[in-house]
Amino acid sequence: MAARCFGVASWLASGCDRGVPDLNQLEGSQMPRSVTCDVRPVVGPGTWRTVGVGEALGLGKKVLKRCAECRGKVKAFSASKSNSHEAHIEHVTRHAGCSLGDCYDGAGKRPHPVTVL
Repeated sequence: MAARCFGVASWLASGCDRGVPDLNQLEGSQMPRSVTCDVRPVVGPGTWRTVGVGEALGLGKKVLKRCAECRGKVKAFSASKSNSHEAHIEHVTRHAGCSLGDCYDGAGKRPHPVTVL
């Protein structure tokens, strides 16, 4: 998940209005997992291009990363050592208007309130 929420108030403040999920009942395959993102160099000219999570991990902090759908800031995560979680992309700040996030409200896709340009 993009940000750890420890209570209903912080979950609601993050833009998710479906309550706090029981993480013990979610299997890895049920959790939303994006495996691509847009990247562009932090310094110098460059255009956005879509890459897979493996390449995004390899590029590290040399590039800005954003969601290909809502244009919000994302972070790439490698697979867990125990293989319980695959490599994936997560939003840094949750957004209920992105179907690739973990709190999509189903009310239609919308740009992230804080887009990465």
